[in-house]
Amino acid sequence: MRFSVLLAFAAFPAILCAQQPDWSFAHPDATLVGGIRPSGVLNSALVREAITGAQGKDPSAAAMVAMATGMLGGITEVRFSLLDNGTPEPDVVALILGRVDDAMLGMLPQASTKYRRIDANTILFGNGDSLDKAAERMMQGTPLLRSAVLAGTETLETHDFWLSGKVPDLAKAIPTGSLPIASALPALNFRNVAFGLSAHDNIEMELTLQAATAAMAQSLLKTAHDAEAMQPAQFKGMLQSFVDGNTAHFRLNIPKEIALEAMRARMAPPAAAAVEPLPTRTAPQQRAVVRIQGLDGGPVEIPLH
Repeated sequence: MRFSVLLAFAAFPAILCAQQPDWSFAHPDATLVGGIRPSGVLNSALVREAITGAQGKDPSAAAMVAMATGMLGGITEVRFSLLDNGTPEPDVVALILGRVDDAMLGMLPQASTKYRRIDANTILFGNGDSLDKAAERMMQGTPLLRSAVLAGTETLETHDFWLSGKVPDLAKAIPTGSLPIASALPALNFRNVAFGLSAHDNIEMELTLQAATAAMAQSLLKTAHDAEAMQPAQFKGMLQSFVDGNTAHFRLNIPKEIALEAMRARMAPPAAAAVEPLPTRTAPQQRAVVRIQGLDGGPVEIPLH
């Protein structure tokens, strides 16, 4: 009995590693990580409703949806790792799991993005030297320690789209004045962000923002709830939030029927505007006249009143 307990404890690390997703490709010092499940998104009832509505408004959308489904429908998950290197082009590697359409691979810009097929259902993408280094990490027999930025992301990873870490300074990559948000990005000064979003039976969202100060975190809550107050009545009261030190926490759960109702309202064709009849133009009244011909000065008209 004692031996069995010791054996179980000895095997526990291996079992735990087997249950965890493979992040060996990620940068050891990654600053931002995340993932998306395309097949889960495409199979969502809410997304399918949106697609159906879009096809009803624009028949050409059907071809685009079919193309996107064909290219992305076989991809079960995409995991990415980003390293902010202080330039407008962060170092990025991504692991794609599932069936990848060859047409999609052919559309990639070969000059900046390269890929390597690890096996029939695994493709590794990267730019610069990151691809080779990521492939080497995946081939190592000894399990590697997970990047520090992955700590505490277990619940986030259950979402169809999620990310966690330090958002790079995107203002460097956006020319000043080209977008209004470019000038506002440095002022946000978020130290860390954690975000998760799913759209299955309900729309579920969780967001954590670590601000520079506690006052900034409180300001984020006020801004979010001010925006919520501007929404239709059925959406009010759904946003839950609290502040823990300098970190603002948000959670949102929109029931499926409310989300579908709002979606249908947005996709409904606009009501035809009432056409007012044009004002009737009354022909000018003709006055009776007597016309006298044969005079030396020419004909003369005398109006009759």
